[in-house]
Amino acid sequence: MTVNADISRTRLPIMRVQNVTKTFSTISAGRRTHLTAVDQLDFTIAAGETIALVGESGSGKSTAAKCVADLLAPTEGTISMDGAPTIRPGRRARRRDHRRVQLVFQDPNGSLDPRQTVRQVLEEPLRNFFGNNRGELRRRVRELLADVELDESLLNRRPRELSGGQKQRLGLARALAVEPEIIVLDEPTASLDVSTRGQMLALLERVQRHTDVAYLLVSHDLAVVQSLADRVLVMYLGSIIESGPTDRVFTNPQHPYTKALIEAAPKMEYRALRSAWRLDGEIPSPTDRPSGCLLTNRCPVVQPDCHAQRPPLVAVDADHLSACIHPELLSAPSMDARTAS
Repeated sequence: MTVNADISRTRLPIMRVQNVTKTFSTISAGRRTHLTAVDQLDFTIAAGETIALVGESGSGKSTAAKCVADLLAPTEGTISMDGAPTIRPGRRARRRDHRRVQLVFQDPNGSLDPRQTVRQVLEEPLRNFFGNNRGELRRRVRELLADVELDESLLNRRPRELSGGQKQRLGLARALAVEPEIIVLDEPTASLDVSTRGQMLALLERVQRHTDVAYLLVSHDLAVVQSLADRVLVMYLGSIIESGPTDRVFTNPQHPYTKALIEAAPKMEYRALRSAWRLDGEIPSPTDRPSGCLLTNRCPVVQPDCHAQRPPLVAVDADHLSACIHPELLSAPSMDARTAS
């Protein structure tokens, strides 16, 4: 389970995401429309903390992660580290910020240069940020391999000669090479088998304990989120609709969408009873959002006043927020019977 469940309350944030919105222009039926992929995000990340972004495909979590990693510029809002914006004029300032936030991609086959050896993959970022001292490069490469538990015998191999787990470890080592403060993990175990997935999660925890690096984890695998994350941000149609410490959100969800995600997750127990709690239909298009609560067209407990206005995130208890005005209906006994019919 997580190492430091309350770390965000005991340490100052190193990154602050404030009112971040990301829109894209699209042309449909000859008309230009604006698609809001991320809408008014607010959260912080502390050193040594793991925050997870969860939600269905199309919820905006990957776009949010790309904004944090400076692969996309927010349309509105700010992202800052230690009080300074991460998007700043000047090549030197942006280079320094890029070093502080690194990204481990979901697909290592697409993110590793097939022409480079393991040694070259790791030496490239080291040369870019720390110079060309040959002895120092060799020392740091060996250290990085040890950090991610890869053998030095792999140094002259190319990505096609590595297993999936080895390639993902190499991607992590490359991110660690520049000594970042935050690593964005985009579905880090999605391409791995079950046994290798467990090894990767254990490795991520060990690296974090050793380096105090923070993780922003993007994942649809709730078992991975439960294992690794200190806090979870549940996203729907680009907005955060519930957030809080992982254990509290998973054991006491306060939004119908969060409850549906948890109930739909695969159960390990043989013949485990499945809840009848579910959502109807598919996630709407970001260009055609429902009025009021974003979940009104799918929610099994929707009430007339849910259509009136967008509910804000409000405190359920300490550090646990939800954007639902009728959380009491989530535990109503009649609801399961109703959704099962």
